[in-house]
Amino acid sequence: MAKKAPAKKKRADSDPNPKVELVARRGSELAAKGDYSNALAHFEKVLSVDPKHLYALYGAAHCKSLLMEHLSTGERDAAIDGVLALCHRLILRTPEASLDPDKKEHVFPRETLRFAWDKIASYALDRAKTKRDLEVALGHIDHCLSLTSPLDPKNALANYIDTKVRILLRIGRKDDALALKPERKSRRSLG
Repeated sequence: MAKKAPAKKKRADSDPNPKVELVARRGSELAAKGDYSNALAHFEKVLSVDPKHLYALYGAAHCKSLLMEHLSTGERDAAIDGVLALCHRLILRTPEASLDPDKKEHVFPRETLRFAWDKIASYALDRAKTKRDLEVALGHIDHCLSLTSPLDPKNALANYIDTKVRILLRIGRKDDALALKPERKSRRSLG
């Protein structure tokens, strides 16, 4: 009687695919080196296999947002729409109610949400034509800043506070903006 070959262990949907993780890791390495085009290609390859891959969504949105800085206005508008689509996918992928502020494994998902809300606020600011548009952008960045935990690094909100300052200044609330950045005021006076 012939021996049966051991049955392959079936991979659960929640288990990470090692090949996909390798491609995502390579995308991360390329992004760290500033090769955003190739990093984006790796993240998009991951998303073609796993459209809900959190790190690939975040990496693709991050790379696209950096790559579009030097585009013409028409190309930039289309690129912004692409980044916003990825940000909305990030938000759908990570329900806020599922995050526990006291769990270390929720630090990164919370950061991806802050990133997404910040990009939405920043692009709303860029495209704002009315004071109402600016108020909507302010609501988005306030939501971003509300996603905090005692486990977050101390500087986790610095970039997002900068976005809020830009929005407040554009609305005409200079005093509120300056209140958020007292350390900059003191540096200037030393200058």
